[in-house]
Amino acid sequence: MFITVRNTIDSSIVEFELSRNDDVSKLRKMVQEAFGVAVDRQRLIYMGKLIPGNGTLFEHGVKNETVVVLCPKMDVVPITSDSPVETDGGNKDTIASDAAAEIPWTCQYYEVGDIVDVIDARSRGWHEGRINEIVKCEDEVYYKVSFLANSIEAPLMVTKTDIRPVARETIDPENVKPSDVVMINYNREEPNNRGHWYDLHVETVEKSVKTQQWEIRGSIRTGNEIFADKVLVPFIDEIMKITTAKLISDRSADENREMKIPPTKTRKTAPFCSKCKDNIRRKCKECGCNECGGKEDPDQQICCDQCEYCYHMGCLDPPLLNIPENEWYCPSCKTDTTEISVTSQKRQVRIPQSSRDWGKGMACVGRSQVCEIVDKQHFGPIPGVDVGTMWRYRIQCSESGVHRPPVSGIHGKANIGAFSIVFAGGYEADDRGDEFVYTGAGGRDLSGNKRTNKQSCDQTLTRENRALALNCAAKFNENGAEAKNWQEGKPVRVVRSYKLRKQSQFAPAEGLRYDGVYKVVKYYQAKGESGFLEWRYLMRRDDESPAPWTKAGKARIEALGLSMPPPKDENDNRKEMKRKRQSETVDEPETKKKCFRPEQEVVDAINMDTINDNVWEELMSTMPDKPSFLEAVKKKFTCAICMDLVRDPLTVECGHTFCYSCVNRLFDCLEEDGVPQCPNCRHSLMAIAMMEARKSAKNRNLKNIISTLFAGYE
Repeated sequence: MFITVRNTIDSSIVEFELSRNDDVSKLRKMVQEAFGVAVDRQRLIYMGKLIPGNGTLFEHGVKNETVVVLCPKMDVVPITSDSPVETDGGNKDTIASDAAAEIPWTCQYYEVGDIVDVIDARSRGWHEGRINEIVKCEDEVYYKVSFLANSIEAPLMVTKTDIRPVARETIDPENVKPSDVVMINYNREEPNNRGHWYDLHVETVEKSVKTQQWEIRGSIRTGNEIFADKVLVPFIDEIMKITTAKLISDRSADENREMKIPPTKTRKTAPFCSKCKDNIRRKCKECGCNECGGKEDPDQQICCDQCEYCYHMGCLDPPLLNIPENEWYCPSCKTDTTEISVTSQKRQVRIPQSSRDWGKGMACVGRSQVCEIVDKQHFGPIPGVDVGTMWRYRIQCSESGVHRPPVSGIHGKANIGAFSIVFAGGYEADDRGDEFVYTGAGGRDLSGNKRTNKQSCDQTLTRENRALALNCAAKFNENGAEAKNWQEGKPVRVVRSYKLRKQSQFAPAEGLRYDGVYKVVKYYQAKGESGFLEWRYLMRRDDESPAPWTKAGKARIEALGLSMPPPKDENDNRKEMKRKRQSETVDEPETKKKCFRPEQEVVDAINMDTINDNVWEELMSTMPDKPSFLEAVKKKFTCAICMDLVRDPLTVECGHTFCYSCVNRLFDCLEEDGVPQCPNCRHSLMAIAMMEARKSAKNRNLKNIISTLFAGYE
């Protein structure tokens, strides 16, 4: 399996290939080689829990393709004779030997009561706080900081990298220079509203000619990670200067007194709770107790591990006396295993009856797979998807990569171009098969979660409309343009929908169909039936494959078996089964069963794979079309170890095929005197126990076949 380790110091990422039976010590050695962090200074955190130094990855629940966070132990400030440590009368050596104990500590830069800026893990921004306690735990110094704006919040426990002296001084925009680092207020979701305070790395500083206002742009970073790029400072008069930490011994009396006094002018920031606006006197079930709404006694509140709402232990029925050591779930999230079915009254939601056709549940379904053969900004055909391929639902078309958006009719970028369109007849259409006029997007008010509405304003040449215009082989013009040589334009994949059937004879009777590559001949503005201006695009076909509505195209579709996939709805399946039973009762003349035959290149490669003769003979005699054939090949040659299509296939004595790397990991997991066995049939694998024998057992013929059948396999 593959494990990604991320270093919190510089946000660097390294991927390791391990077995789930490997010991944690092996992972630590690999981390030491990759990051240069000694084993005794590593803290590996997975799913919020510290991974101990012993045991296997499987025992600690580490799964395949997950992220493990590396938090290196930082150097701590030793205790000097001038800064004694209170130990409550206990032995200092005894307490220090306990890795889980919190020892009161003395720092050279901060002391209890100092006003600092602290990073909140939820907003990833800086907030004003006060240091309540400084402790040492597991060779690391921690600062317990409480927020000034919200004193009922439990104190944060952070390290030195997450705090700094509070910012008190504002900077005039004229004095800000590129490459400076300042602190600004920013809202990532709504830039015009108040947000949290972040560090801005200034890139450009200029004065607007129109408004005569300073415009400062840059990137917001949290550590080495870019939180937001190309940010325009929204509140130009509230730029704060970052204060650096100073040694306590170097502080003057005024500076030491100032560190204990909160800023006179509170920084404006977004509230923690958007419902009660952080009003301490107002009861709120979002940020307070979910039962009574009270915010008092935060130390007596317990948080549900599923819904993350807080409850006073005394408000529960029955009340809790102590905080549970394991996970705790509130009454709404708890499941009673003694009953067959438990439904919470709080979570009962009455679903209103609607007459709307939701596409048999496929109207709002998510993608189950993503096309990774090519980049999502790929122009031209998708390898492995033939002209005439059909899908029943838009989401299936999105999974294939031909047209990725599940709803939008145009897939493109305003500064790059359009990659694909769906011709569904949402606007007036003029379809002549190899050439059609396509209407752009926009001009409709879709507020209120509407998908379609009447035209209410003119369309603009922006966003998707601009992207489709860039595909034309002519200089971009806001008033329209026509290409002198239209074949030099960027290709656009065109998918016709059954909804176009009312306006065009070239549309499919059901579902969606890939009709090949078209190019933009010209684009212009015209007044539509609604009376508003629309952007029109003249598209012309430029594809080597025959069109699906032609005689040659229909013959090719029949030869490849590019028919509509069967329905997934149970009612449709029942109708299909009933139709089959009725056809069986009628005496019909026996017809020869049609079987799919791949290209001659693939057939020649199959003939060379003599080891799997029986498998190929079965597939060639039972699969009726190309999609069924490819699906059957995937099932037959799926590695039983990694459960994926075999990579660099290796066929063992018993006839089963696995990935070469998976077989090597299988041998690595065995003990010295262990007997290797086939994961499928438990046949002995002693014949390929030696590395040279494994290399010679590689099935290169099968690799060539799979590479030809599945685009992007390599």
